[in-house]
Amino acid sequence: MSQSTDYPVTGVFESDKGVCSKECTSPLEEVLDFMSEHAEIVLALNPYNMHQLDTLSQSRPIGRNCCFWIPPLICDILRLKAPEKGKLLLTSGGHACYHSMRPGHYYYLECFNHHLSILYTCSGDIWYIDYYNKTGRDAVFRVEKITLKQLNRFVRAVTEGDIRAYSRFHKGDKGFLKSLRSVSKYIKPGSLVEAIYEQELPVEKEWLGLSELRRVIEETAPSFPINDFDACDREFYVEDDFSDRPTELEKAKKLKAAYMTVFQLLIEDK
Repeated sequence: MSQSTDYPVTGVFESDKGVCSKECTSPLEEVLDFMSEHAEIVLALNPYNMHQLDTLSQSRPIGRNCCFWIPPLICDILRLKAPEKGKLLLTSGGHACYHSMRPGHYYYLECFNHHLSILYTCSGDIWYIDYYNKTGRDAVFRVEKITLKQLNRFVRAVTEGDIRAYSRFHKGDKGFLKSLRSVSKYIKPGSLVEAIYEQELPVEKEWLGLSELRRVIEETAPSFPINDFDACDREFYVEDDFSDRPTELEKAKKLKAAYMTVFQLLIEDK
């Protein structure tokens, strides 16, 4: 597919050059690499999973998560506000202005019943982060550095309502593409992104290390109140879900403690 210039992200270019090698890994990149490598542990201990213990009671932290719980995790690690507390970007016509993403910002997108994060650092690196279990791809939790060319392809896909390109960006299988086609009559050009929120990412945020991930996982000093994210305003996340299942609650707590032990050992080994 040729690159469109109708809807360019700021600074669009055609080549894939500029991707940082392992030799120039920053503390932020170390955090994101850790999350990708240890996805099961991060998902099991994500405090923004509003049914965390229920997830653990099923012993399936990868398969029983939700895309909605990932953006607040990323925002807390970066010491930002809750995802929907960012600046809502709109065009003059009142539509989501998703074609003006620029370096030095975090973007939270509500996209076709899916929530995702795009981290566009001050140095120009672009990270795409989401959890999407409907795509059929092997790694449902995706933490991946992408090029500006790939980002522009995504913008073009959602702008034009191109479900094939949208599916390809999400690394979806034939089943995912088929499911999109089944509802294609409801998709209009420009409608794949319902809302986009922007938060400024100061230069120093690029140097937040694994200590920030540890702070979030251990649930100390969150960067925003839980009720900024949780519409139910629950103080303790999930224990009330187990009022009639004490045995399952005990099992979930033990599994959480085991995951926490492994997580702390991995962090200390860095």
